[in-house]
Amino acid sequence: MKQVVTTILNNGIQACEKDKPKKTSLIFKCHNKKYLGAAQGLSGVLHCLLLAKTYLTKHELDNLIKPALDYLLTLRYKSGNLPSSLCNDPDQLVQWCHGASGVSHTYALAYKIFLDQKYLNAAEQFANIVWQRGLLTKGYGLCHGVSGNSYAFISLFQLTGKAKYLYRAARFVDWCLTTGRQKKIPDNPYSMFDGVTGVTYALLDMQNPATASMPGFLFF
Repeated sequence: MKQVVTTILNNGIQACEKDKPKKTSLIFKCHNKKYLGAAQGLSGVLHCLLLAKTYLTKHELDNLIKPALDYLLTLRYKSGNLPSSLCNDPDQLVQWCHGASGVSHTYALAYKIFLDQKYLNAAEQFANIVWQRGLLTKGYGLCHGVSGNSYAFISLFQLTGKAKYLYRAARFVDWCLTTGRQKKIPDNPYSMFDGVTGVTYALLDMQNPATASMPGFLFF
């Protein structure tokens, strides 16, 4: 595991050193784009690295991870949402894979590790954006649908104990039970991350939200 973590860090260091002037301590490329979201972007990689914190040195946490977390916060739109990449994307996506929903998990985890209030503030601000803009019409799935967005509230409920986050999670999952609200049929309508299987998973998680977690994406 240590070798994997070191390889990831080295990849992120090399990618950002190509930028002149250097803007961040870590950045990663996928499909020749520098994505920022939870699925294949910087926040998702940082989340994985934070979960593997026992394999990180204090120097790596303080001089690589924290500066990258702080850098992401400087990229927010005026709305507070995060772009999907460094390619001047429009402020449209509020979902787990791109935008505020997935990024909120990373800052919730960062707060739990560093106990820096600005990270908790960021996580809650991202979750508020999900509450305002996260009822998507493209599908109910986990990746870019409403059930996936519900987990932004579940993780903050686990972290803070605030009842409003449990209420918001329940409202989002309940919204998925009303047919006819999605305008697009996913490519894989019965899959876990694209289709109704993800909704089923979220419904089951609502039975015990204190221990819930997205499949394949641990919160803490």
